[in-house]
Amino acid sequence: MGTTAMDTKTKGSITLQGSAAMIREFFHYGIHNILFQRGIYSPDSFVKEKRFGMTLLISSDLRVQKFLEPFLGALEKHLSEKNLRKMVVALYDVKTKEVLERWVFDIQEDKVNDENGNSLMDEKRVRGGMADVLRQITASVAFLPQMEAECSFDVLIGLKRGAGKDDTDFETIKDHKIANAECVQLRSFATGHHDVKASVEYKSEF
Repeated sequence: MGTTAMDTKTKGSITLQGSAAMIREFFHYGIHNILFQRGIYSPDSFVKEKRFGMTLLISSDLRVQKFLEPFLGALEKHLSEKNLRKMVVALYDVKTKEVLERWVFDIQEDKVNDENGNSLMDEKRVRGGMADVLRQITASVAFLPQMEAECSFDVLIGLKRGAGKDDTDFETIKDHKIANAECVQLRSFATGHHDVKASVEYKSEF
């Protein structure tokens, strides 16, 4: 398990490591929510969990969990080092390998900190912002095109220039672009250390 936000708080403030842990948790639930809402796996393979003041669905497929765990660990590491600039969930047609949809999370450095480097942001407010984005992911099915083809997913991260590279390097994201994509900006949230802006890009006709 990664660091928890509660382990890295000082007198109610959020440390850099705590911010990284909170965002990792958000992406954990966010990715699973995307997979459920977009029908990538059977609804029967998801289980309910209470988090962020709502009921969220998590894949019980061990293959999905085994795939995501090291990715999320690398993501948290890069967040704690302030190297992460982007995270993308790409949904693609299994047969043609064409990318049909991209959930893009742009990450910028935020500096709402005290003299000790801890965030001045209220944790309850931060989690409320995360919950708003998760609700938007759920509501997105109202405007996104229905996916008729059998689809799978990939997750990718983008690092700032000069950061160390690893198995989750951002280099392959350029191969997951969608030509003439429609784009919808979603809500954003900030922790005082990181500012996360969400959007979804999709092919208008499948």
